[in-house]
Amino acid sequence: ALVDEEELTRKFALRDEDQAVLQGAAQAESRDVSFTIWDYGGQKVFYALHHIFLTDKGLYLVVFDMREIVGKEHFRDTLTLEEYQKLSTQAEAIEFLRFWLHSIRLHAPEAPVLMIGTFLDQVTQLREVNRVLREHVGATSHKHLVKPSNGGHLFFAIDNSSNDKDRAGELRTAIASVASEQRYVREQVPLAWLKLHEDMLQSREPFMLYDEVVERAAEYGRPRADVDAMLEYFHGLGVVVHLRGSQTLERVVVIDAEWLLKKLARVIADDLHAQPLFSDPDLESAGLLPAYERLRRDMIATRSLLEWLWADQEVDYLLQFMEANMLLCPWRFNEHRDEDEYLVSGLLSDSSKQIDTRDFEPGLTCELDFSEFFLPNGVFHRLVAQCAAYASQPEVAGDDEPMLPALDSKHAMLSFGVNDFMFTVDGDVVRICIDAAAERPAMVIKLL
Repeated sequence: ALVDEEELTRKFALRDEDQAVLQGAAQAESRDVSFTIWDYGGQKVFYALHHIFLTDKGLYLVVFDMREIVGKEHFRDTLTLEEYQKLSTQAEAIEFLRFWLHSIRLHAPEAPVLMIGTFLDQVTQLREVNRVLREHVGATSHKHLVKPSNGGHLFFAIDNSSNDKDRAGELRTAIASVASEQRYVREQVPLAWLKLHEDMLQSREPFMLYDEVVERAAEYGRPRADVDAMLEYFHGLGVVVHLRGSQTLERVVVIDAEWLLKKLARVIADDLHAQPLFSDPDLESAGLLPAYERLRRDMIATRSLLEWLWADQEVDYLLQFMEANMLLCPWRFNEHRDEDEYLVSGLLSDSSKQIDTRDFEPGLTCELDFSEFFLPNGVFHRLVAQCAAYASQPEVAGDDEPMLPALDSKHAMLSFGVNDFMFTVDGDVVRICIDAAAERPAMVIKLL
C-alpha cells in the first residue's frame, strides 16, 4: 500500500525477496545494487520539507491516476459516487504533476524521472494521456525523463488490479537498468564508512551525536576530517541528515530522517494533523492549549509549546534546523512576552487568515516574475521569515517599537524602521510594493 494521504512520508523496508525482484530485472553485472523506496505524502503544508530528501542521487517515480488526466467525467457512469468524488479534476491533476516535476528539476536536476500512469484497466485513451503530459504538464522539458522502450509514450501504463506477476515488468527493468547506470552507484568508499553507517543503524537510535561518530571512527583508524567527508557523502545520498552552519546543527547526525520529519510535522501541520491535538488531555493539563490555539491561528509558537510538541528531545537542534531552513524565525514583536516566541512561517501556505490591506497606500513597486520557470514552493514564506527576523532587530527598528507584521498565505505587510512595505504572491509572481510615505523606498527594494 502507498503512503496514506495524511502521512508526511514513509520509508519502505524492502524484504530480501523484494530486493531480488528488482535486482532480477537488472543486467547480470548490476544485480548487486540494493534499493530503498521512499513515498512522499501529498499534503501541501509538507511540500516545504521535501527538499530535505530531493537529491540527485536517486530515481523519481511520479505516479498519477490516468482517469484524472483524461478527465474524470468520462468515468461518471462506471464509478460509484464516492469513487468519483475522490478523483481530482483534470486541472488539479495537471497542476499536481507540474509541481512535482518542477520540484525535482529544482532540487535534483540530474536525477532520472519515470512517469507512471495507473488504472490501465479503465483507461484506453493512452494517446490522450500522452498529449496532456506533453502539452499541459511539460513532461518533455525534463531532460532525464525515462520513457518506455516501445509505444512512443512518455509514461509507463500500469494495471494494479492485474494478477499477472509481470504486470510491471517493463517498469522494473527500466528502474533497475537506469539505477545501475548512475555513476554514484559504482562509486567506491572506504570500508570503514560502511561499517560506521552499519553501527549507526544498529544503534536503533534516530540520531547520534557527532562526537560519538568521531569516537567510533577513531576505532577504525579514521580521522575527524574523514568523518566530515563521510557525513557530507551520506547526506548527499539521503542516508543521514547532517547540516553545518552552527555548533548546534553540527553536533547532531540524524540517522532516521522520518524521526526528523515527524518532529517537524508536529509544528508544521495542516488541519487534518492538528485537530487531534486540540483534544489531547496532556496538552491541556500542561496549560498549553491556549498557546497551541495561538499557533494555529497566528502562526506564533512559544518555546514551552515547542518543547512539549517535541517531548523535550533535542529542542535546540530542531529550532536551529527549522531556522536554518527558514521554516521559522524569532518573533520579537511582543514586548510583554515572558519567553522566546517564533513565527512558524512554514504554516503560511496553509493559513486561512486574510489581512486587511485597504489602508495600504502603494508607492514604488516591482515584481519578481518566475513564470519562465516556476516560483518554487516556500519561497514566499521563507522571504517573510527573513524579513520578520530582520525587521525586529534594534538597529533596524530604531527608537520606535517595530510595526507588528500582518501576514496571510498570499500577503505580508511589514516595516523596516519607518519604511512600510507589502508582499503579494500571485501564481509565479511576487509583487513588492513600498508604502507611498516610506522615507527610503529604494533601500527597501535593494534589501529585499
